Amino acid sequence: MTTRVRRAEPRDVNDIQVIDGRVYSSPWSRQMTIDQVTGADRLHVVVESNGRLAGHAGLLFLADEAHVSTIAVDPSAHRQGHGRALLLVLARAACHAGSRGLTLEVRAGNTAALALYRSFGLAPVGARRGYYADTGEDALILWSPPIDGSADAWPARLDSIDWPDAIELSPELQRLAGDLSCRT
Repeated sequence: MTTRVRRAEPRDVNDIQVIDGRVYSSPWSRQMTIDQVTGADRLHVVVESNGRLAGHAGLLFLADEAHVSTIAVDPSAHRQGHGRALLLVLARAACHAGSRGLTLEVRAGNTAALALYRSFGLAPVGARRGYYADTGEDALILWSPPIDGSADAWPARLDSIDWPDAIELSPELQRLAGDLSCRT
């Protein structure tokens, strides 16, 4: 079985939308997905297992920060390290891009996602009350510690997170994320 993380391409949009339909009660529109995959100020990656997409994640670069705009793993592919691999690529890409911090929003009740994000050192700094219109659920706003070299703690934490053994990283992402280390 071959599992690989690679940069998303326009041909992946349909499969991304299928995954989102399985994961989210209110998935993004097709145009929003296209914009995320093709935008110049964005990085969108997919995890592919035996030629089939199993998950995807997007990063938006804003000024001196990086925002995880989406991350989703098909429910049939949970507990295989896909979410960890996707987030690790985004976090290290943010680091290599010179971002000062990494942020995201997550449903307050999504305990599995919160556990993953906390293992990366992301911590809640606030909430958006009633953020999710479909349920009225709050979103927690999470931030990383500084990643711009002003403190070495978060890059060291990222370096300590093991890459899932069964997942390969495409050559393009290897170049983009360096050697998968945040320290230069």
